[in-house]
Amino acid sequence: MEPREGILHLRKGVDELKDQSYFLYRLAPDTLARFLFPLGIYTKQDVKTFARELGLPTADKPESQDFVGGNYSILFNETKPGDIVDETGNVLGRHKGIIHYTIGQRRGVGVSSTGEPYYVLAIIPEKNQVVLSSNSKLFSGGLLGSDSIVHDPALRTAPFRAMVKIRQAHKPAPGTVHIENGTARVIFDEPQRAIAPGQSAVFYDEAGFVLGGCIIEKSVPLES
Repeated sequence: MEPREGILHLRKGVDELKDQSYFLYRLAPDTLARFLFPLGIYTKQDVKTFARELGLPTADKPESQDFVGGNYSILFNETKPGDIVDETGNVLGRHKGIIHYTIGQRRGVGVSSTGEPYYVLAIIPEKNQVVLSSNSKLFSGGLLGSDSIVHDPALRTAPFRAMVKIRQAHKPAPGTVHIENGTARVIFDEPQRAIAPGQSAVFYDEAGFVLGGCIIEKSVPLES
């Protein structure tokens, strides 16, 4: 955490592989003031070295990535099979439950193609459908987001430039952010792949300060 324009902001950690700022973007300055993040200036390897020097038993403990062993379907009470369709609604096959699919997925979609490989283009919960298409259809020019938050009031009155991260493993991409009545509209400089509704889009400046973010509602098509 550091002040930016006189306002306390969260900042990306030194270790980009372990940085958690994407998940913490909604923390307001007055909330951040009550937190300490002492490991943000160190890499994971630095911390392991410190632990080893102190003789801590966790120094060489294997890392744990998933709190449910990787099979997240056990978190849901029901998985209902449904149709896998193409963009025009033609049924291509059956899925075992929409929770098993994600935007941009290729492996395990359960449908073979005689031409270009199929990728998950969209998931339609109200129809219990998974929509497949080609990889090229996964690229979008921007996104619309709800429940947006920006920590610096000066950024709420006019469009601003930001590096935008659309999922934890995504490399932030430059774009222009417009905020109006809680809705965010982001237009990227270059098309981005697999923008997924329900994920967060987090706004950073060039120095790694977390400016705010929103919940992705839908992607904005590429301009023709």
